[in-house]
Amino acid sequence: MEKIDLYSWMKQGTRWFWLICGFMIIGGVGASWVTGNFIPKVYQSSVQVIVPISQADDRNISNEISTNLMQIPTYSELLKSSLVITELTDQLTLKTEFNYSETNLRSQISIKQAKESQIFEIVAEGKSAADAAIIANRVFYIFKNQVQELLSVDEVIAVTSAIPDEKPVYPNTIKNILFGALGGFMLALSFIVIYGYFDQVSTSKQNLDYLQLTDLGQMPNLKQSESTVLSKKMNHSISLKEKNNVCKTREQ
Repeated sequence: MEKIDLYSWMKQGTRWFWLICGFMIIGGVGASWVTGNFIPKVYQSSVQVIVPISQADDRNISNEISTNLMQIPTYSELLKSSLVITELTDQLTLKTEFNYSETNLRSQISIKQAKESQIFEIVAEGKSAADAAIIANRVFYIFKNQVQELLSVDEVIAVTSAIPDEKPVYPNTIKNILFGALGGFMLALSFIVIYGYFDQVSTSKQNLDYLQLTDLGQMPNLKQSESTVLSKKMNHSISLKEKNNVCKTREQ
């Protein structure tokens, strides 16, 4: 197994350092530009909701809490049902900056439950921060009415209302810049390898042409052990020739 020449690699890295840095900078800046101009931004806003337990004695409180927690998957299904989505689409007409179809809204709203807590969040996504907040608040009021009517729930309370958050959740600009810089690094590395190969071939041919020599063949790269054996054989052959010459001289 051939050893890796770290010094040679470090020398090449130093030689092409400017090229590697340039490609990485171009890749990062390009990724940032594409992210900012061509990838649509997605904003998110949420309403924290709690369904209080009904008045009950101490023995039934734990049962009430368990029942509320078990109802959350039902709330999630109801949130995306046609009863809620159709009414939401009608209410959002002319109230949001962008238009949203029922299919889009169904994929843009969800329920997020905190671990071991009765509080859950109605999360909404939008094409602008204001739209996301409007969708979240509107869907809460529609959801509240449907839950009280269909599930006979006494009260549904919004702990916090949705407010616009100007920081988009998608795309992740920093992540894209890192991927762009990594792509630039790989491209620079490929260029260096290809350039080194053709430069080596070109240099060998130029040397032959300059010396007006004919290329009769090429010696393969020998491993250290093979090189040692070959050297010993050559030394042994040379010593035999010298002995023969000495013998011939004495005979004469």
